[in-house]
Amino acid sequence: MVSIAHSVGKGMANTNRNDVLLVQRLLNQHRQAPLRRIEENGIAGPELSTAIEEFQRRVVKMKSPDGRVDPHGATLKALAAPPQHGASVSGRKTFVEALARQGVHGPAAQANAKAVLQALKDAGITSKRVQANILAQVNAECGFIPRSEGHYSAHTLLKLYGPDQHHKGAGATHNHVYFKTLKDAQDIVAKGPEAVFEKIYGGRMGNNAAGDGYKYRGRGYIQLTGKDNYKRVGTAIKEDLVGHPDLANDPKVATRVLLSFLGINATNQSHFEDINKVNHKVGPAASPASRAVFAEAILKFL
Repeated sequence: MVSIAHSVGKGMANTNRNDVLLVQRLLNQHRQAPLRRIEENGIAGPELSTAIEEFQRRVVKMKSPDGRVDPHGATLKALAAPPQHGASVSGRKTFVEALARQGVHGPAAQANAKAVLQALKDAGITSKRVQANILAQVNAECGFIPRSEGHYSAHTLLKLYGPDQHHKGAGATHNHVYFKTLKDAQDIVAKGPEAVFEKIYGGRMGNNAAGDGYKYRGRGYIQLTGKDNYKRVGTAIKEDLVGHPDLANDPKVATRVLLSFLGINATNQSHFEDINKVNHKVGPAASPASRAVFAEAILKFL
């Protein structure tokens, strides 16, 4: 279910960036040409208020739009409903069209998304809600192109592993604090990616040898991280992920890694109906609100 903690829009404090970002993304789902998509940055401004008012007039049928979205109000309910545009020639938007609407472009990403969905079905995962929740994780982690964890800027490191990350409400990551100041992060970044990953991953998750933090950094559809996880999942799927960690970036292997890491099957799939539990299983999820938006957007096309 789509929800926000605080009202968003005109005259509101707009301090919860996750709430603002969620509203921005929901609005864009309901906007088509000639309406221009608004910026999705978690920052409220005149553009957002104007877009809310336009939506309230056009969809909610308000005679006097107030430019705000309340947690349990009619505007949020309408935003969470399926958009009435974008149907295919047959009258029903397809799964691929829904992916494109959510920013998943390119034949490789779309083919991989279809393959992941089919793998879930083949594994007996019949709940469309669960399918959507898991697809949302893959989209957020790698955009359906399995890859190795990228390089971080000093600002991003401080955001994810600095002292302030514990005080961001629903967006908090609760990672260990490795950098107290921006300079701390800048000093590590200057030493290169190997030093960065050794700092944030070394000495834990089975990364006990020098260089393990970098060698067993995130890969694949859900950014499998840590030598212990590479060993556990590799054993389960009968692949030597410890000796050949880049195998986790092969789409077919990445799909098997995904299912094994989550530990999902036909009998326990109900545990994954709550996207927050799936977020937690994958790890400290960045942008949990955007994952919920993606899941809701594709749910009806599965």
